[in-house]
Amino acid sequence: MTLDFSPFFSLLSVVLPIYLVLRRPWRYDWKRETLVGVFALYFLFLLFLTLRNGTWGTPLQLLHRAQTRLNTMDRINLRPFFTIRLFFHPGLEKAFLINVVGNVVMFLPFGFFLPLLWKQNRSLLRLLLFPLLLTVTIESIQLLIGRQPDVDDVMLNALGGYLGEGLFFLLKRMFPAIEELQK
Repeated sequence: MTLDFSPFFSLLSVVLPIYLVLRRPWRYDWKRETLVGVFALYFLFLLFLTLRNGTWGTPLQLLHRAQTRLNTMDRINLRPFFTIRLFFHPGLEKAFLINVVGNVVMFLPFGFFLPLLWKQNRSLLRLLLFPLLLTVTIESIQLLIGRQPDVDDVMLNALGGYLGEGLFFLLKRMFPAIEELQK
């Protein structure tokens, strides 16, 4: 499976000028602003991955499709570990790396950057809630656009976010100067 990145770069060409005008990063500390820009780029790429290959329509059509899918449970997995278990078979190592490890690794930056860049995101409630809330939102969007929502993706993505948060706190302990990057 190859990804066509042209829609991502099209989206970037629209969002980047808006970001530069609204944020004016040259007016602030360059280290922190670089990390904020990297986080914004990561988030934009996550949005691209979420929205690609979807079936679109009017908002009413999207809601009707979601309601129909919920009524029939068409391509919706709500059984924990059902999909994950499928990848634990010989010969599926590549699929395991892409689907299981990939879902964890994809959310590591989210968990890492939130407490790094914004000190208020260090409360236990936010640390537990934000990765979970983001992945539930992504899976809900997938329901609307005809992709396959999966509770296993929610668990793996949230785990990745939590591991990213743990990595931040580990690095913070090892390198206390990291505090200078926060607001």
